[in-house]
This record gives sequence, C-alpha cells and structure tokens, in this order.
Amino acid sequence: MNFRVPTAINFILSFSVPPPTTIYGLIMNSLGKFQNDYTFYDKIKIAIQINDYGQKTWDTVSYMKTADRKSMIVKNKEIKQIQDGDQKLFEDKIRELNENYGLSIQEAENLINKQSSIYKSDFQGVFYTQALQCERILNPNYKVYLLIEDDNLTDNIYASLKNPKRPLYLGQSDDFVIIKNINIIRNPKEQNLKKISTIYRGIIENSEIVKLPEYFKKRGRTIKCFKANYSLFKGVRDLPSEEQGYIVENNYVIFN
Repeated sequence: MNFRVPTAINFILSFSVPPPTTIYGLIMNSLGKFQNDYTFYDKIKIAIQINDYGQKTWDTVSYMKTADRKSMIVKNKEIKQIQDGDQKLFEDKIRELNENYGLSIQEAENLINKQSSIYKSDFQGVFYTQALQCERILNPNYKVYLLIEDDNLTDNIYASLKNPKRPLYLGQSDDFVIIKNINIIRNPKEQNLKKISTIYRGIIENSEIVKLPEYFKKRGRTIKCFKANYSLFKGVRDLPSEEQGYIVENNYVIFN
C-alpha cells in the first residue's frame, strides 16, 4: 500500500498510516459516491488504531504525467550553453525529448536547433511516463472507529462496507483492502480518558509526529490541502491531559 505524501516530488513517499481523508474516501467509494464528495464529512468522525505498521519496501513504478503548460524542457540559458558547445547537455535534452515525449532523435535535434525555448505546453495533451521510486507498505493492519450520530447514515455505511458498491482500495487504486469484523455499537458511553490507543491530533511523547491531510478545499483552479500534526504509535500512550473519549474492547479511542 502507499498513502502518498502529496508534497513529495522525486519519490512517491508514503505516510505510515492512512490519513483520515483516505478513510473517508474509502467510505464514499463503498457508498458508490465520488471520493471527493464531502457531503457527510462533518457527520463522520474518524479514529485510527495501528495494530501493525507492516513492512516498508521500495519498488519502481511508471508514473503517467501530462505536459505542464508553464514548465520548460529546454530553457533559454540551456540553448545558449548548447550553442557554446555543451555536448553533454545537448545529448541529455535529446534523450529527454526522445524518451519522455516520443520524438525521434532527428526530430529532437531539429527542435533544439531552432534555437528557442521548448515548453511542455508544446506537447499539451500528450501523456508521458516517468520511472519513480515508490515506497510501499506490505500487510499493515489498522482498526478504524467511526463516530456517527445519524442512525440512518450509520446503517447505510455499515451495509455498504459489508456489500460495497465498488471494489474497495486504500491508498493507490491497485491497493485492495480487506475489511473484517464490522460492528455497530449503539449509544456508546463517553468518559474521561488519561490514555489513548488511536492516533492523536497533537503531540505525544515517544511517537512519530507527521502532518496528515485533514481536508481539501478548492480555491480557484487549485486545491489546497489542510494538514495538522498527528502522533502515530502502536499500543497505548499517556495523554498530555485528560480528554473525552470511549473505551472499546479495552482500547482507548479519541475522535480528533
């Protein structure tokens, strides 16, 4: 599995745990809705318990990309360097145009010899592949708790997880997930907790601190990712201060 870190560029890094947004997307997928459908986002609280981190490994994947309108393949200063006799740069750019954009060697040479900058927008609509190192998590195990006040929504989600509208995956589209032991606890009793078994929105000692995506918001043509610090750990930790939560099967559950 890979829970992609959105800020990673040259590598496809993975969070150690599926962010709340990923769990929410799985739920929407089970209901047959779009994963970015936030209709129920404020009605579902999510808590995630790490039972097993799994094993991290790396593999190489071919990643499909589209031409970027603003990015240059060959810049003005590089054209000048080539004109001044930089043979290695010339050969590197020929290879890039050949391997990533499908130009023949002769076509690439002719394009560079035109002595003008070459933009990715010159290939707008063309897909190209790039080989990237991808971090994978093998056989992780998580327990996920959902707090939903609407009984009808609870029943719909329970039924959809038992019999999903579409195949379910967690992370990348080929990371199929196995869901076991789905139960409903009616009217759980909230109480003061000094310990916690689920990942915590905030800082706890002896934990892995990461910024996890919490939600996305469209602003104009861009989508902004809002993140918060979470403490990741396996087992039980002491809370910095007493908080409201639930005890479920001897696990201390807090919904952030």
